[in-house]
Amino acid sequence: MLTESRLNQEAEKFRKLSGRVLHGLGWAFMSKILGLASGLVVNAILARTLSAPDVGAYFVATSVVTVVAMVASFGMKQSIVRLVSDAIARGIPGRAGSVFVRALALISLGATSAAALVIWQGAYFAKQVFDIKLMGHGAAVIALWIFFVSFSTLVSETFRGLHNIKLATMLDGPMMTILMGLALLAGWICSLPLDLNSVFLIAALSVLASLLLGVSILYKHRNRLKGIGSISVRQLIAQSAPMFVTNIAIYTISNVGLWVVAGNFGPKDAALFGAAWKLVNLVAVPLLLMNMSIQPILAELHAAGDVVTFQRTLRGVASIAGLPSLVIIILMMSFSEQLLVIVYGTEYSKASLILVALCIGQLANVWTGVCGQVLIFTDNQSDLMRLTLSTGFLAVVLMSIAAPLWGVLGVALASSVSRVFQNLLMWNRVYSLTGLKTHMTLDLSVLREGYHSLRLNRKSGNKP
Repeated sequence: MLTESRLNQEAEKFRKLSGRVLHGLGWAFMSKILGLASGLVVNAILARTLSAPDVGAYFVATSVVTVVAMVASFGMKQSIVRLVSDAIARGIPGRAGSVFVRALALISLGATSAAALVIWQGAYFAKQVFDIKLMGHGAAVIALWIFFVSFSTLVSETFRGLHNIKLATMLDGPMMTILMGLALLAGWICSLPLDLNSVFLIAALSVLASLLLGVSILYKHRNRLKGIGSISVRQLIAQSAPMFVTNIAIYTISNVGLWVVAGNFGPKDAALFGAAWKLVNLVAVPLLLMNMSIQPILAELHAAGDVVTFQRTLRGVASIAGLPSLVIIILMMSFSEQLLVIVYGTEYSKASLILVALCIGQLANVWTGVCGQVLIFTDNQSDLMRLTLSTGFLAVVLMSIAAPLWGVLGVALASSVSRVFQNLLMWNRVYSLTGLKTHMTLDLSVLREGYHSLRLNRKSGNKP
């Protein structure tokens, strides 16, 4: 049995971790809210100024940019956070700096290759696969967009590894979306003409502006990455390889529904599916915020072997993040048609059933908590990779069967079924490998403990 002294130490440690998680979550929440609001403005303006096929083309282009940029960055999103955070915690900041330099070299190679390939074959690929014609310099602008996004990942995740959740969250999408929203809003107010190529250019320049801001701030923190320690390119690749495959599979699963719809039914139906898909991503925002805030802490807890605090932190995270997500799901499913009309206009009310179907898949994602992150930070990336690949294959098969039988709604239902299956498998794998439970609970004592831990942490003057 644990002594009273040991119990007090565990409680104190949990209070400090609660404060750090919730402090990071507060900044992440504000950043994401700004980003989401800007994203809604962007989508609302595009839906009212572009034709439905052009809106569908923009949604497809955005998803392709995300996946290709992930490939170009060699799936190092999580490994950068983990390695930088671990190096700082162990007092070898030079290793953290080495991670940044080696990652920069790899991403430079990947981003340049990806951009060149898109310039060479992007227009042909878009026409043949998605029936989307990239006019003028569309493919070249998308190539630049991919190039900038690839480097943005390195900068934002380095800040996350340094526990600067505020900057990491702002630079990981919200800043770009805010800048793009402001640009489109100004153009809309001034009644400036807008076409698809202009939208691509505004998106690419917004990413560039966000990237330059991040680089300038990170340069001022360069001394935190100097000192003893280093890592080789081979070691970095070895750490990132499982997540390289896993991240591609995860992002592909998230986007494949849109691609199947665009490939089978064209960009107009892709606009309807994309409109619902963009909105349903709001459901996972609380859990996403917790994921981003807790990543460096998971690395520390795993390195320390502190199973008790690990378990309590996971359940608290799932509960605090899960309840708001459940509320969002209920509201979104209850008022799906009204929500689509408010954001996109009356033409997009046809996507109401699609939105409801996609919401179903998010229920499992919310309930199972941060199980995927636990697999990553407990050195079980290979298990996550295998699970993701198998469920990704299932998703493609189900969507291919459902599309000709039930149309766009069938694709949405197939997407939800595969997402439920994926999350339940990940939850079960975490429990079987580590004995840890990641799912949310409605036990009020868990929520009450987290609330009192935060109050005690503030009163004691502990700083995150």
